[in-house]
Amino acid sequence: MGERESEWRDASAGLQMIATAMIIQMMLVGFMLLAILFMIASRKADGMQTVAMLLAVVGLIAQIMMVIGVFRFSHQPAPAPSTGLAQAAGGLGIAGLAISLYVLFTMVQMGSVGPNSDYEAMESAMKAAERLPKIEVLAAAIGFVAMLLMLAAAGLVASHIRRTDIDRKAKTAIAMVLLAAAVFAFVKLGVTPTEPSSLVAMLAMTTIVQVVAFVNILGTVRSLAEALVHAPAELPPARML
Repeated sequence: MGERESEWRDASAGLQMIATAMIIQMMLVGFMLLAILFMIASRKADGMQTVAMLLAVVGLIAQIMMVIGVFRFSHQPAPAPSTGLAQAAGGLGIAGLAISLYVLFTMVQMGSVGPNSDYEAMESAMKAAERLPKIEVLAAAIGFVAMLLMLAAAGLVASHIRRTDIDRKAKTAIAMVLLAAAVFAFVKLGVTPTEPSSLVAMLAMTTIVQVVAFVNILGTVRSLAEALVHAPAELPPARML
């Protein structure tokens, strides 16, 4: 195996790591929904905070995997068609990790406050809880931009190896991420219907958009990872700089 093929295979391994992290994150969403339904059915919310913290820890591990995968994908052989974009996405991923650590710290702080806690501790926990919604919006914005950069990087690599089908997938995934971001902003702006039927319709639409975006992103990442592993002969020769 040549050096260029080895480097592309390593970039492919980074993409596979990203795909695995995405699947873990989707499973976490499912577990969280099941936990909420269980708490509602049992009318016992005592263990909800513990479950949320556990899922946050696992989610943090998945985020770490994704950041490592992005930087691994950025180590592309010359002429390195999308190294800069991938590294920018990785940098935003690190910022997202910092926010996740802060959220986890805040959850621990809130969980440590009880009826017998002093006033300062309770006030600090309340202020931290008030900051969480704003932090959630910031984390979502960083995540959307990081994913757009990652997909743009994937599209450039797909174009570089002459896989126009994967390039089209990347562009479709970018469109879906932009749509998901628009829906998220729509909900966060407080444009929420009051009628039950309209609320259900909005939640259904939001879920469908998110699922379609996830499927498109995962499909793009997996397809490119497979292309880099199984089609090294299609790679064009390196240009002389």
